[in-house]
Formats: sequence, C-alpha cells, structure tokens
Amino acid sequence: MITDLIYINLIINFIFFSGAIDEMKKLLSKLLTKNKVSTADYSLKPFDCNLCCVWWCSILYCCFVDISFYSVLLCSANAFLSPIVLDCYVIIHQWWQWLKEKIMY
Repeated sequence: MITDLIYINLIINFIFFSGAIDEMKKLLSKLLTKNKVSTADYSLKPFDCNLCCVWWCSILYCCFVDISFYSVLLCSANAFLSPIVLDCYVIIHQWWQWLKEKIMY
C-alpha cells in the first residue's frame, strides 16, 4: 500500500510538472467561452494544487483498498511530501538541461 501511494504521488507530480493541468484549464476555458478566452489564470481548487490532488487521489485509492486510521495517516503524509517530490522533479529537470547544454556545446 505504501508503494502504491508513492506511485500516486510520483504520477500526479509528474502530471503537474509537465503542465497538463494548465493545458486542461485552457481547454476548459475555451469550451466554456466558445473559443473567446483561452487562459489558465483561474483556479480549479481540487485539481489546481498538487498537494490537494495527491490527498484526494490517495484517499480515493484507500477507499477502494483499505480504509483505516493508518491509511488516512499515510495519505496525509504522502500529500505532505508532495511539494518535496515536485521540487525533486525541478532539480532533476534543471540538472538534465545543464547536462544537455554541456554535451551539445
């Protein structure tokens, strides 16, 4: 169960880091305004915050697998570690960009 929660955290943070949430918000604004406005400057609260999204997806997973006080505690710890995982993605991305720049030039 712990590894499944870690996978949930990694997948959701990868989705946030890739920018898929902003693209989804732009598409939603296009659909709601009939192609007049295409912006991502608004907030979709449960989906806009990676901490909230990890929390709710983890709780949903635990509802299907095993709901207990221990599992809710693990879900909250998983959500608490979500910004740290996102920062690790940023560090790895910057390191990869630096490495590509050194190799290419």
